[in-house]
Amino acid sequence: MSTHEHILPCPFCGSCEVEMAIPAEYGWVTCHQCGAAGEPAQGRKKAIERWNRRVPVDDRTATVIR
Repeated sequence: MSTHEHILPCPFCGSCEVEMAIPAEYGWVTCHQCGAAGEPAQGRKKAIERWNRRVPVDDRTATVIR
């Protein structure tokens, strides 16, 4: 597996029990520990890129609109 296809640990629980799910044309990365799933994408590389860019919920900043 090349570096651009390296799947990072789950951004929510930190588990390394993650894998690529490709049931059809679109695929996504899933965490077996907490059940988190990445955004579906067409192609393995794109799905892994989307997963690797995810930010843990605790690290997100909220914008309040009044």
